[in-house]
Amino acid sequence: MKHQIAGLALLLLGIIGSSCGVHSTGSGHIRTHKEGEKHELDKLDELDELEKSSCSPSDYIDVYEIGGSVGHPAYDRHGVSAAFAGRVGGKLLLAGGANFPDKPAAEGGKKAYYDLAFVGIPRQGGRHIDWASAGHLPKALAYGVSLQAQDTLYIAGGESSDGSERGFYRLTLDTHGALRTDTLSPLPFTINNAAGAVFGKRLYLVGGMQDGVASGTIWVYDLGHSEGGWKRLAELPEAGGYLQPVASVVRDSLYVSGGFTLGDAEHPARVHQGIHSLSLTDPRGGWHTYYLTLTAPKRRDYWAGGNFVPVAGGIIATGGVHTEIFEPAIERIRRLKHNKEALSEEEVARLTQTQSAYMRQPIAWYQFTSDLYYYAPETGGWRSIGSMRPDLLGRAGASPIAYDQRRVYLLQGELKPGIRSPKIIGIEISKAPHRVK
Repeated sequence: MKHQIAGLALLLLGIIGSSCGVHSTGSGHIRTHKEGEKHELDKLDELDELEKSSCSPSDYIDVYEIGGSVGHPAYDRHGVSAAFAGRVGGKLLLAGGANFPDKPAAEGGKKAYYDLAFVGIPRQGGRHIDWASAGHLPKALAYGVSLQAQDTLYIAGGESSDGSERGFYRLTLDTHGALRTDTLSPLPFTINNAAGAVFGKRLYLVGGMQDGVASGTIWVYDLGHSEGGWKRLAELPEAGGYLQPVASVVRDSLYVSGGFTLGDAEHPARVHQGIHSLSLTDPRGGWHTYYLTLTAPKRRDYWAGGNFVPVAGGIIATGGVHTEIFEPAIERIRRLKHNKEALSEEEVARLTQTQSAYMRQPIAWYQFTSDLYYYAPETGGWRSIGSMRPDLLGRAGASPIAYDQRRVYLLQGELKPGIRSPKIIGIEISKAPHRVK
């Protein structure tokens, strides 16, 4: 039952500057504290306050749909979510993923997993990708972690029709462009719906469902000393586990945000609100936590099911659920699981009916995050860089690829619980947002 409940909750997710005179979208501030401080957060740092900008985001950021088909109906017709993706051998690699090809999840459709792999070469200024079949993964997988180290992609864990997985593989391309898979020592635990990050030769796994339990543990694997295996590094500061968090490394610090906890009999389900950073050169210094408070737009996204992508010298944050819509849904699941005996028959019926209705709403109702945010290490601040094309960026479970320092590809993903998109989206940045004046 634990796995069934968790599965249902996861299903719910599912730059050229000029003198423009246009304000950036939103305003706000960052509250920050160091792990271990007592009482309420009392330090207010107005770090890069989403201040007025002399340029609109459209002047230095371009968001567009990518042309070209993958060449398989599972990807071209339905789209997949939670696939593995990265840049390998100078090419884009897309592998695995899951969808509901026969009928929607809300109608009882069965989830399908894929082992297919494809390589893509951008052309026409990056706005078209030529795809070719590259072979197969060792098994049909989704919801694992992609770890880009130089020109090699490492993939860890994931979910298959057999359940959560502990596989660990190195993906490269041979001279003919076919996928080469090297099987590495398996993880000491099963893991799915986690985040990952890379710092030099070290790979990091962040949160997720570890051995069937929602976890906030971070593990590290040193490619230069692989005989040491995976080692426990730290625990994230908020309790309850982190499912579908986002993570990235900038300079020498790991940044983690988003994710949600399913709660238990005493603690409510919730989406985590903090943005946490940890120095990887001195992790004993502990976590620093930031709370970004927006006054416009008035919503709490925090990227659960979204992505942190290292690009333009910082981090682009995109995608994920709308907290005020998603959080009540996972709380209903918690109440029906942990508090059902204390509820009246009428309340159980109401919660069940509301949850069923939640799964059947039109795509726009879910308001998956289409806002873009940027973190600049030079200022230590987060800023909104605009709401850009909800029809393109409003998704969860998309697979990101930082193709170069200015270009990001978002591959497919989920538009609402159980419904995928076949679109591949490009985000092109012509100037680092923190340098736009």
